[in-house]
Amino acid sequence: MKRSQKTKKGFGLNPAHKGLFTKWCKQHGYGGVTDECIRAGKNSKNTHVVRMATFADNAKHKFKHKGKK
Repeated sequence: MKRSQKTKKGFGLNPAHKGLFTKWCKQHGYGGVTDECIRAGKNSKNTHVVRMATFADNAKHKFKHKGKK
């Protein structure tokens, strides 16, 4: 099989980073990953938090979620 014919499954999230942004949101008084939490994360001075917030925003609005309309 040629390299171009392979399909990549998943999106390359490091398993060690799974749930870190949710944990950050809850520590800062949000009930979870909400639009307000994403907005606050994107305005953070910590670049890692900004990257997590951007990923969460893309996942929430651009990923195809199975079983949801």
